Amino acid sequence: MIAAQAIHFVTRQQINTKLWDACINASANGLIYATSTYLDLMCNSQWCALVNNDYLTVMPLPYRKKYGINYIYQPAMTQQSGIFSIHEITPDIVDAFIKKIPSNFWYIETNLNAANSISAYPTVTRTNYLLNITKPYTALRGDYHRSAKRNIQKAIELGVEVKTTISPTDIIAMHRQRFNDTIGAKNSDYVQFEQLATQLIKDGKCFTIGAFNAQQQLIAGSIYWIFKNRITFILNGNLPESLACGATHLLKDKVIEQFSGGHYWLDFEGSDFPQFARFYEQFGNTEIEYYQSLIINKLPWPLKLFKH
Repeated sequence: MIAAQAIHFVTRQQINTKLWDACINASANGLIYATSTYLDLMCNSQWCALVNNDYLTVMPLPYRKKYGINYIYQPAMTQQSGIFSIHEITPDIVDAFIKKIPSNFWYIETNLNAANSISAYPTVTRTNYLLNITKPYTALRGDYHRSAKRNIQKAIELGVEVKTTISPTDIIAMHRQRFNDTIGAKNSDYVQFEQLATQLIKDGKCFTIGAFNAQQQLIAGSIYWIFKNRITFILNGNLPESLACGATHLLKDKVIEQFSGGHYWLDFEGSDFPQFARFYEQFGNTEIEYYQSLIINKLPWPLKLFKH
């Protein structure tokens, strides 16, 4: 148990970046979303944090200000946040950290991570799909559903070619064209995300992969994070043609083949949408990881009603 007096609020300028990233890297539940690079680029360095005395347990707090009201939010392209620690995280520790969030944050909306359990506050449980790819590729391929194998074979027969080191710009453009910015991200989010992907590629923590048709046109592409033992599927872009020719299945198969037999889990990054879940489940014995979405609304009436 961490004593409440050992938890301190710090601004971004006060954070020891070296100790912060060391904590995230050493934590059993450490995720790339909590690294300083990720937070700096996706939040424009507008984040603060709670840390204990020795940076062995930390909690990032991305924040904004609107109409004079400070609030904590979940940044775009950031599935999980919450408390990270090199020690076991008990519900008492989660509760202690949440209670230490400064009172001047009138509204709190954040996703905790799968290692954070909480019962003192109302939450919504969300799902994340994971696939253990430590087995050899042939064994993993044998667990594919027939529909996945059929689509992969179709793509091969139609001459779909897979290439790596695709420009993140091209993949993001296809993604935005397909979803028409209806998934909750704004133009500024995509600008920041492109900067992040570019930086993480330089750092060896991101890779891109794309599928080209017989005319050498890019018809599908994906961006993945690499951090600790996770290969995280963060963003996909594709043209309608890719769905008809099995290109999206072929891309996923190539990633599984590339990283199979090592120490990785493939993190599908969701989803609560049944159609996406069905797609992920075609690639074998996926496991579901649960995490909680927390909302604390201390806004005065009538503003409270607008954020119910």
